[in-house]
Amino acid sequence: MRSRKEVLRTRVKGPIAIEFSEEALSAHAGLELFGRFLRAEGWLDRIRGVFADRCFDSDYGSFRMTLVVVGLLLLGGERLAHLEQLRLDPVFHRFASLSRLPSGRTFSRWLKDISAGYRDRLRVLLRDVAFATWERGALRRVTIDVDGTVIRTGDRVDGAERGFPPTTRRILPTIH
Repeated sequence: MRSRKEVLRTRVKGPIAIEFSEEALSAHAGLELFGRFLRAEGWLDRIRGVFADRCFDSDYGSFRMTLVVVGLLLLGGERLAHLEQLRLDPVFHRFASLSRLPSGRTFSRWLKDISAGYRDRLRVLLRDVAFATWERGALRRVTIDVDGTVIRTGDRVDGAERGFPPTTRRILPTIH
């Protein structure tokens, strides 16, 4: 059965009051803080701008589906089946601005429909986020840990051509 867009989408009207206590209401409360950061820095508007010219969008909307991808990755989701585990988490729903999450099949179809042009725009946006973070933090060196492999870039390196081979496990100090 097909649902109306108004039923699927929801608005975030204001920040949730955050209190630190012993109560464990949601395992993903950090998403609220991350969502506040994205709003304050204007990244949500830039994500929305990536898909502004998309004529035939899904019922959920590409902006919200992108937030589902970001939230899923932040929470360690590796498969579409992990959406099922988040189905009842109100903080995740709020982060994605959805009252109901898409099924794995709907999500998979949306991912297939994203053309190379939109993927390139998202790639540019991700690069801009990385560089803005780098500039704001005034970092001299960044260590990127992806699946246990270490790629280290310095001031003079463009991209990630220089680094350690995955077979060499070196423990590097973390920059805070």
